[in-house]
Amino acid sequence: MDFVQTTLDGESVKIINITGSEKNTSIAYVDSSNNLKVKIKPVDWSLSQSLSTSASVDDSGSVYTTSAGSVVLSDYPTIAGNLVFDTPNLRNAIFDTIGGVSSCTMLFDGDSHTAGVGCGLGGSVNNLSGAEPYIISSIVEKLLKSNGVPAINNSIFGTKGIDVALSAYDPRIKQTGTWVQGAHSGLLGANTWKSTVAGSTMEFAPTNIWNECNVYYLKDTGLSGVLTLSAANATSVSANLNGSATFGIATLTKSVVDTSPVKITVTSAMSTFGGINGIVCKDTTKTNLNMINIAAGGAKIADKISSAATYASLFAINKLSACCVFVDMLHNDIATTTSLSAWLADWTKYIVNLKTNTPNVDIIVYTGFPGFTSAFYTANLDLWVNSLSALLATYSINFFDWRYFGLDFAKLQSLGYINNNTDWNHGNKRWSVAKGSKVASDIIDITKVRKQN
Repeated sequence: MDFVQTTLDGESVKIINITGSEKNTSIAYVDSSNNLKVKIKPVDWSLSQSLSTSASVDDSGSVYTTSAGSVVLSDYPTIAGNLVFDTPNLRNAIFDTIGGVSSCTMLFDGDSHTAGVGCGLGGSVNNLSGAEPYIISSIVEKLLKSNGVPAINNSIFGTKGIDVALSAYDPRIKQTGTWVQGAHSGLLGANTWKSTVAGSTMEFAPTNIWNECNVYYLKDTGLSGVLTLSAANATSVSANLNGSATFGIATLTKSVVDTSPVKITVTSAMSTFGGINGIVCKDTTKTNLNMINIAAGGAKIADKISSAATYASLFAINKLSACCVFVDMLHNDIATTTSLSAWLADWTKYIVNLKTNTPNVDIIVYTGFPGFTSAFYTANLDLWVNSLSALLATYSINFFDWRYFGLDFAKLQSLGYINNNTDWNHGNKRWSVAKGSKVASDIIDITKVRKQN
């Protein structure tokens, strides 16, 4: 959000951000016509003036003010279409994965649009029954595989904010006994799966082969409960939820690589705030792009940063050591009482947390689905989306506006991208494939070798 008035290639501009790499320098700036642009300069390029360091925001017009003056973010056109900023961390991670050097993790964060509302058939007005195979992360996995990229989706995180049984939402899950959502908030994927009945079991049958499974759970001095992890050709492992506060990880290793399920047995009942947060299975005999969906229906960006608990999203997301985080987060903020300035401030904290604590991560944001209710009417959506676009540019983060496809609400209806008469603020399976195709094509595009300065 720092900027300074100066001259760039003979034009009077406001410099927003300058980032450097080993090969070049990227300059994000506002030109004399108030258009947000980016230029690439040689690595030794420098600005003669120092950037200002303090900034404040005015909510009424999303005006950022620093010692150098003011910029109205809502005046900037949305950055959409091709990726503008370099994504070296993701590109190198993909190269290393394909080259057999190392695996990497891709996270898909957001609200119900990423968690899968509309991607199933029935079960509720949200059409969540059988949704998981068609959510955006699952679609991206399928498309990358078809293009020769070794992607796998062998994970599930959180309760997703769904209004159907977990086993109905995700056919890879089978539960016996009594399971309910935990009492915490602000966790990856919304919440935990909890059972206060000893003997209850949860099985996860990955679609792809695996030989190592990490089960993530909440651990704290005030919690109770013991879990036992087991699988064919594996020595059982126990996890005690009582202990020093942390984002607990229990690892089960098999002697063979196959798709047999991992079984979690509640050997000692969990307390009210305890629970399992996630399951991630991997094939350690190969390098893969591990796709993990941590989205939560009903979530706001503040939910991702609000809790200071060591197992909350703010800290837990960094434990997954992602090379890239894809984020779609807008609708629950714009449709409620969240102010624009608060929303942008929350985005800033989310970004700074990731860039500080997961230093080798790239962030790519996709948002702007044109819903039916008045909160998503063009003028309001333009203000929020364009303001976010400008904020992201200050951190050299790529942004894609879903409306770039030439879509408004009427067009979505005519193309069959929404479930008419059931849920008009979300897409359906067809829309999920459209989104996944865009993300997958961007990932493939990132791998193309570019001329270096």
